[in-house]
Amino acid sequence: PVNPLFTALFSALGLWPAVFASLLLPLKPKDQQLPAWPFVSASFFGGAFGLIPYLAFTKYAGKGEETVGDSGAASKLFGGKPNAIFLTFSTIVLIGLGIGLFAPNDLNGGSDYPVDVIFYTYLKNYPEVFLSSKLAHISTIDFFTLWALSFKPLLEDMRRRGWYSGDAFDNALLASFMGFPLLGACTWLAIRPPIPAVEKPPAPEEVVPETVSQE
Repeated sequence: PVNPLFTALFSALGLWPAVFASLLLPLKPKDQQLPAWPFVSASFFGGAFGLIPYLAFTKYAGKGEETVGDSGAASKLFGGKPNAIFLTFSTIVLIGLGIGLFAPNDLNGGSDYPVDVIFYTYLKNYPEVFLSSKLAHISTIDFFTLWALSFKPLLEDMRRRGWYSGDAFDNALLASFMGFPLLGACTWLAIRPPIPAVEKPPAPEEVVPETVSQE
C-alpha cells in the first residue's frame, strides 16, 4: 500500500502553484517587465523548476509602495478570499491524511492505536519510500524546494500589505508563517488585508500663457 504521508505530500504539490499565484501575481515590481503568470503557469506542471527563473530575476526593493498589483482576472481569482479559504481547508485535510487521522486502524491486525503511533509508523517508513521510488524522491525534494522559495514572495507580500516592518514581532510572525510548510502560507493568504491604495499626487495645473492682443 502507498504510504499516506507520501500521498498527502504529493497532493500538496497541486496546491503550491495556487499559493504562488496568490503571492506573485499581485506583486510585480513597477520597473520589471518580466510577467509572473508564465512561470506560475509552468509551476502547475514543473513545480519549483517553473518558478526558479522568475524568482531569480525578480528583485524587490524592500518597499511595498514600489510594487504594483496585477488587476487581471487570474490575479483576482487566486488572490481572493474564497481561494485562500479553499487552499487552507485542503491543506488541513491533507495534513489529516498524512498523520493518519483518516486511516483505517489496521496496524498489527487492527489493534487500537492512537494517531501519533500511526503517524510515527508512516514517518518511520518514509525513508524507504523516498529511496526506493523516483517519484517519491523527486516529489519530496520539489515540495521542500517550493517551501523554501515561498520565503521571498511571502515576506514582500507582508511588507506590501503593512504587516512587516522588520522589528522583532514582525520577524516572529514571518517565522510562524514559514515554520509550517504550506499551511503557514495558506493561513497568511486567508487573513491578509487588501493591498492599500497608493494615492497619486495631483497633477500640476497647466498654466495657459496669456495672449497679448496687438492693436
